[in-house]
Amino acid sequence: MNERPILFSGERVRAILSGVMTQTRRVCKATNQNQTDIMAAAIMDDMMGADDGTHELAAWEQMRCPYGEPGDRLWVRETHFEARKWRHAPLFAAAPDFMYRADYEYREELRSVIGCHHWMPSIFMKREASRITLEIVSVRVERLQNISEADALAEGIKPVQMPTGEVMYDDYLERGAMVARPVSSYASLWASINGPGSWGANPFVWVVEFKRL
Repeated sequence: MNERPILFSGERVRAILSGVMTQTRRVCKATNQNQTDIMAAAIMDDMMGADDGTHELAAWEQMRCPYGEPGDRLWVRETHFEARKWRHAPLFAAAPDFMYRADYEYREELRSVIGCHHWMPSIFMKREASRITLEIVSVRVERLQNISEADALAEGIKPVQMPTGEVMYDDYLERGAMVARPVSSYASLWASINGPGSWGANPFVWVVEFKRL
């Protein structure tokens, strides 16, 4: 059993803590020259054929997933504050050793409870500060746009009951706007994280299914 760190935004952290997020998708990337050569050859084979990505998919499926395999664990890195270093300050005298921005950033009245200059970016989180450990249940490769409605919900997309009784989903590119399908909501979430054109690029992604320990 191996253990690796993985980064999540505050919104995704809250989705994991609430139990609605059990999957994450990450773009497949070659990590060394050998993998780069293998993928280049596979892409060339696809271009010479139907260009449907069959060879590239097969090549990725032979690769070792950088996030681990079933049974491995992931510890979540998130934006945090090491309060134990500030025991001299009355505000943090009785605070837990570590505090997490995800617990405050969605509550407007508490956004400045610490101050942005004290929050530590997630990339710098040490293992001892992590409060979330995940066990990988399954790993697979697929095209990003092949995500199903059920899997979009497993990515933490939550239904919103409208006053009319209709169920809608958040549009992450236009706050306050809604969309009719979980996949459409997830597409907007992906674009909000990865930038314009990232959904349309339809890359191969690692689909990592997990459970919280």
